[in-house]
Amino acid sequence: MNASKRNRLSLFLVSLALLAPLLALPAWGNSAEPPCFTVLVIDPPEGLTITLVSPDNESQEPLELTRDDRAWESYYRFYYWQDDSEQSASAEGAALSVSYGGTSFTLALPDLSDQYYNNLLTLDIAGQTLTDDAPAWRTPLLVALRVLSTLVIEGVVFFLFGFRAQRSWLVFLGVNLATQLLLNWAITGSFSTLTTSGYWWFLYVFGEVLVFAAETVAFGALLKEKGRGRAMGCALTANAASLVLGGLLLTYLPV
Repeated sequence: MNASKRNRLSLFLVSLALLAPLLALPAWGNSAEPPCFTVLVIDPPEGLTITLVSPDNESQEPLELTRDDRAWESYYRFYYWQDDSEQSASAEGAALSVSYGGTSFTLALPDLSDQYYNNLLTLDIAGQTLTDDAPAWRTPLLVALRVLSTLVIEGVVFFLFGFRAQRSWLVFLGVNLATQLLLNWAITGSFSTLTTSGYWWFLYVFGEVLVFAAETVAFGALLKEKGRGRAMGCALTANAASLVLGGLLLTYLPV
């Protein structure tokens, strides 16, 4: 680069540096989900509201929890930043006021100090109880629904790619069951505190990227009925369909 070009480049960079402050725009970011607790209600009655109240009804104003509906479940969340006081003080010693139709009752809030982020509570409307865990059958049911939907979506693609041999379908089932069970373990097991929040989507997409790679390699190595390129292309197409269609389905199903 000659001296003339270097001088023009230097002038451009200096001008850009001087103009940069004029182009600055405000931005807000959040590196993690705000701390919260979630009340899970299975098959909630119509018009159900849950309100956080102080024990003496005087130290703070009652605050109605935000509601998110998914199929037969509803999630009522309280984010600690909703309150202007100290972060955890508004939930300490508080109670939940439950109301629907002509029925109302109040339940003491369990001690949430051992886990500040994403505490999951389950409200039993019929029994009028509040527990700090989900029903034992819930996770196996949701995992089975997710795995079954994935097998159906990817199975259609697998069939359209011309795979008919019994061995090919055994490979398909074995590889998919292995990857999907691992993915669901990650979503509902090690990272289970994120599943009832909006942050589950990040886990799902990241996990699917790993599944893309694993199934593409496995199909290319194990499927012999068609060429290796066709097998790997089938894996990529099937996983793309599963990511899009399965992701859309998950926005309506409980997580």
